[in-house]
Amino acid sequence: MFWTTKPLVALAVITTLNSAVLAGFTVDTKTTHLTDGESTDTAKLSFEPDRLRIEGGASATIIIYRSDKQTLWNIHPDTKTYVEMNASTVAETTTRMKEAMARMDAQLSQLPPERRKNAEKLMAAMFASQVQPSMPNVTIKTSNTTRTIQSLNCRLLEVFQGKTKTGEYWVTDWKNIPISASDFTIFSEMGTFFSKILAPLQNNPVLKGIVKNPYQAFDKIDGFPILIRRLEDGKAVSETHFQNIQKTAHPNTHFDVPKGYKKKTQKAAPKPHQKTP
Repeated sequence: MFWTTKPLVALAVITTLNSAVLAGFTVDTKTTHLTDGESTDTAKLSFEPDRLRIEGGASATIIIYRSDKQTLWNIHPDTKTYVEMNASTVAETTTRMKEAMARMDAQLSQLPPERRKNAEKLMAAMFASQVQPSMPNVTIKTSNTTRTIQSLNCRLLEVFQGKTKTGEYWVTDWKNIPISASDFTIFSEMGTFFSKILAPLQNNPVLKGIVKNPYQAFDKIDGFPILIRRLEDGKAVSETHFQNIQKTAHPNTHFDVPKGYKKKTQKAAPKPHQKTP
């Protein structure tokens, strides 16, 4: 049998091209804010089975989540900086909070008894005013209500936190769009990621109601959301349409922090000045 180098060269070129480009999807979103004169903002979602990029929206930041690295980056193009979030960075934040509380207790221990008592009462009052209630788990209720959105047949899923209705998802069946359920799993995986790494902060009574998992409901959705309505006190405050669903080839660098960007780290709180008794 006789071989030439041409097939090998062609194979090498094809392999190189495939490693540089990833086949995935893009989806455009348009959000209308109903409480401020119906202002709108747009965003673009780019995703693969194990990675997601969100750019645009109300802020000038880019969010990239990598399931394979269990890491989320919040990228700021204006300052060419980024913030990294993963289990390690959340653990560091929790440690800093504990250290700050320990330093505060040490400082209080140096005060005269009467002044320390008054200071502890003041701190207790301030602490109590900031304590947040725990956020109830999200549940999804199906309904028989249907409507046509963007020429697609959609059905209503109602979102509840506890007994309070907080949103509506109008979803279409997977057969109606070029995305399959397996292509969309990156969103539910990011929800799991948030739940996992934010769990330590939920033990803090001040933070437990502030720290929320924005993707908690995605693993409960059977279908692709074409319209999401967010409710407060029974009234719609925003509507987000998902549109222009397309298969797209992404370069590998699309899901990485751009070269030359600097990582921002949270500085430790300064130690309190201690007066000589």
